[in-house]
Amino acid sequence: MDVIPDQLQRLIDKDAIRDCVLAYARGLDREDETILLSGFHPHACDDHGSYIGPISKFTGRASATRHRWDVYQHHVTNQTIDIEGDGAHAETYFFANLVRPDGHIDLTGGRYIDRLERIEGRWGIAERVTVVEWGATIPPEQTGWLPPGLFIPATHDKDDPSYQRPLKITREFRDLGAK
Repeated sequence: MDVIPDQLQRLIDKDAIRDCVLAYARGLDREDETILLSGFHPHACDDHGSYIGPISKFTGRASATRHRWDVYQHHVTNQTIDIEGDGAHAETYFFANLVRPDGHIDLTGGRYIDRLERIEGRWGIAERVTVVEWGATIPPEQTGWLPPGLFIPATHDKDDPSYQRPLKITREFRDLGAK
């Protein structure tokens, strides 16, 4: 068996921890509970403001988002990860862009504070606290929108292009910038 140098193992661990945080955001935006929950251990707990409790009762969270907003994207940005043995703490900044049915856009930013554990070689979130630091709402009259049909629309299910393997462009050639 090859021994992985400590620095390389640390990079492998950090990448696995990043995947846990990204799985939550992608799973929420695609309404895919399997992906959403894959970043957590089954015994995990979450303090998300509107939901505080075990991740096992978190199911339906994506659908709850859909009932308030038509379009939603969660972005994760800066991240620090401190690893100590089979435990880690991560702080990850996030932005959420949420479009209401009436056209208002809710914006929020904050941080996910996570305690993670490596159990049987797999990293997962054990506890999460969501800290919201700011929020704003943009009224519809202050937003612009792109013409319908210009881009492929997102869907909050497995019809979204992100699930297509292999990805294939099927729309006709178009060059709106040609003179």
